[in-house]
Amino acid sequence: MGSYRKGTTNWTTCSDVIQMTREEDLKLEGWTRMFSATEPRISESVEMYESLGMEVRLEDIETENDEDCNECISGFEDTIKVIYTRPKRVE
Repeated sequence: MGSYRKGTTNWTTCSDVIQMTREEDLKLEGWTRMFSATEPRISESVEMYESLGMEVRLEDIETENDEDCNECISGFEDTIKVIYTRPKRVE
């Protein structure tokens, strides 16, 4: 059974709510999801974003309950990362 999240117009499954919560947490911390990639694009992108003065965070791609994603990336799950950035924080 799905659930309805206040402020949205979409019904979601439990797995979507969990994923949304993780992304919402990152967003609250100031992170912006850029894109998913494999090497060598990961290293190139990290270098580029850092040269622009950004912090970079790499997260594993979540496909656990998404059959469409699993079908396309089967065998590559461990090599694909989601790239997040945010402006460097001044301490």
